[in-house]
Amino acid sequence: MIHEEYLSKKVNENEERIEKIEKMNEEKEMEILFNQFVEGKNIAEFTAREIQGDGNNIESAPTEGDDIGAGDNGHSKDLN
Repeated sequence: MIHEEYLSKKVNENEERIEKIEKMNEEKEMEILFNQFVEGKNIAEFTAREIQGDGNNIESAPTEGDDIGAGDNGHSKDLN
């Protein structure tokens, strides 16, 4: 059982390390994309993947009970 626990711990550590590296990679890609945009690259020159990313950092839409008043279409908390 000890060997299994050791291997499980190593797998979890490696998964965490991979997640951190993937996050850093996504941040670098976004930084490069932003810099290209600031330098004047036309938006038509970007690929769909560059513009959309891989979707990992997209936040989900607010759901009922997320501190958004009914009927305010989610923008009122932006004004506070």
